[in-house]
Amino acid sequence: MFKVAIALFLCVYSMADAATYNVSKSGSDSNAGTQSAPWLTIQKAANTMVGGDTAIIQAGNYAERVTVSRSGSSSAPIVFRADGAVTMKGFALNADNVTISGFRIINLDDGAIGIRVTNSGNCVIENNDIRYTTMGGISLWALPNAPASVHDCIVRNNTLVRNGQYGLEIMGVRHLVENNEVSHTVQHHPCNISNRTAGWLDADGIDFHGDGHVFRGNTVHHIGFGGSGYASGQPCSVDVLANLSIDLNNNPHIDCFQTFGPVGNKVPATNVTIERNHCHLPEYLPDFSLSGKAFQIAEARNVAIKNNVWVGLLAGLAIDSVGIQYLHNTFYGDPSNNFSQGLKFTNSTSIVVKNNIFAEQNNGVGTIWPNDSVSAGGINAGFNCVWRSAGPPKRAADRGDVWGVNPQFVSAPGDLHLQSTSTCIDAATNLAINDDHDGNARPQGNGYDMGAYEFGGTVTPPPPPPPDPEPEPTPLAAPSNLAGQALSSSEVRFSWRDNSGDETGFQIERNGRGTKTISIGANLTQFTDTDLRKNTTYDYRIRGVKGSTVSAWSNTIRVRTPSR
Repeated sequence: MFKVAIALFLCVYSMADAATYNVSKSGSDSNAGTQSAPWLTIQKAANTMVGGDTAIIQAGNYAERVTVSRSGSSSAPIVFRADGAVTMKGFALNADNVTISGFRIINLDDGAIGIRVTNSGNCVIENNDIRYTTMGGISLWALPNAPASVHDCIVRNNTLVRNGQYGLEIMGVRHLVENNEVSHTVQHHPCNISNRTAGWLDADGIDFHGDGHVFRGNTVHHIGFGGSGYASGQPCSVDVLANLSIDLNNNPHIDCFQTFGPVGNKVPATNVTIERNHCHLPEYLPDFSLSGKAFQIAEARNVAIKNNVWVGLLAGLAIDSVGIQYLHNTFYGDPSNNFSQGLKFTNSTSIVVKNNIFAEQNNGVGTIWPNDSVSAGGINAGFNCVWRSAGPPKRAADRGDVWGVNPQFVSAPGDLHLQSTSTCIDAATNLAINDDHDGNARPQGNGYDMGAYEFGGTVTPPPPPPPDPEPEPTPLAAPSNLAGQALSSSEVRFSWRDNSGDETGFQIERNGRGTKTISIGANLTQFTDTDLRKNTTYDYRIRGVKGSTVSAWSNTIRVRTPSR
């Protein structure tokens, strides 16, 4: 009893001691960090907070990438939360029990990753909008010899648009990755300098390695192949990246989900669940090897792929893998394309392919292709609904298959729920999967239905294809080369270089006997401050303003007025 009382006392003490800090573009890092006296930088908050503390970041453009190395605890995490439209350059997280929520992250630096997590446990990365970063959106990164160095994190409800290489890279152990949206990943990011000519450049949705992860409810869409339209040599700018008509992909091997290894710092996946995701990669390139895949699985062990919906040309590959299960998925190909294909297996065993719907796979190898004798003897397939409009399905039927009968989708490929007259209803075998893609209970009728959707449950209509993202305004360039000198005991004149050309004004911050912000007009390159005291040291810096957008601050200068 005494120990329980002590524990409760410590918990209450910790909660009472937690602080909420504020960061604002009008603040100063010499302030107390309160709502009335906020800090200026997010980094100041990261350097100060302890377990249980929260930093509220007010709207604005923060030209900083924040390093977080102070940990919270499971009962008292450290929280960074954006309040309004906060744009910044991302986070490097190297701490436990930290939450990062609600930020707009854009970073065009060479090698930049939006949020990179290393040596961290129990982190939460949620509700962020990450776009245009050079080498990836979110990376949970662990070395092969220390996979548990990044563990038990939650990555959810993030939007990842037009980032280089991948939207999400997941390593380590036991992460939950859910309800994220990845689109328009680019292979040749115009701001990638160090690895511009690397042969491994790619454009994927979600890359994953390590053990025990769950991927649920994610959407990957609109990652193009490029090829003949590839526009090389583009300048590094937000304008280029926001213009989706500029093709930055040459020859990527696009995958919604990909694992492989051991190669470099990558290890293959083990004991992973991929469920209730939606993958839409319909674009075709004549080179078959470049067809977008839902699942690229190599050297993996025990991966359960269930209740997913896929629209595209190549459902998936499994290479040198054991224990891969494809259960209750709906794979919809292209009825007009002879390269449309189902699942291909190479040197893989203990493969289960059951209760799926394969529609419009027109390639000569059909829906299930064991590429060698090892794979041919290692597949347990059956109870799949297999159909193509161009004729009988390729290969022979397996036990329990619904063969060559239109599954009767509501409206393919946009809505792949089943109509009431579908022969795929009640035709599946019981695999103890008790929900469907929409989260409805299985079964609803006299038996389990084939495919990702159970007929008779509450139907969640699939959303229309997401619109292309709105073009991002070019960040306002900061003024530079600020210099100044005292003209008298009450006057300082200074000058700067105007690098933007489209600002609506400038803000000058003066520190010395208090802090004052001076607003002046646009297109100026010099100013004289006349409200000064003699024999006093003043610090000045300047930034551009355009509506609600502000640039980064210039360099800071120090000027001392004479005594007379």
